[in-house]
Amino acid sequence: MRRIFTALPGVQVLFSFGHKYDLGAEEMYSDPGFLRHASNVTNLLDKSVNMLINNSTAPLLAILKAMGSRHVGYGLKSEHYPVIGESLIETLRGIVADQFTEEVEVAWVMIFGVISSAMLEGAKEAEAADDSSEESCNLKEIA
Repeated sequence: MRRIFTALPGVQVLFSFGHKYDLGAEEMYSDPGFLRHASNVTNLLDKSVNMLINNSTAPLLAILKAMGSRHVGYGLKSEHYPVIGESLIETLRGIVADQFTEEVEVAWVMIFGVISSAMLEGAKEAEAADDSSEESCNLKEIA
């Protein structure tokens, strides 16, 4: 996540722990909220890989769409997803170094593609629901 905050400094404030620290402050990375979020992301990646391996795509996509919907409320934008994906790949490359072959990279790009596509679909549905809800309210005010 450090790479995300470096690439997209404005997203730090989208996190509950982000408001407590100056931009990129080192102590933020030991904050319990940061550690919990990092653990949740790791668990999501693990669950996604396992569900894809086991051909459990329908439940996985439902989970990811719901997450995408929730993340709209946190302020995550569609343009953030590619940067998050690039940050994930760079982080993985740094962790496994020599074992991060071209094939491994392609696999992770595909996995993140599934994750981000489903989350973006959920986000678009949430935004559309918000728009239609706003239109409903505006029509009631006119009537």
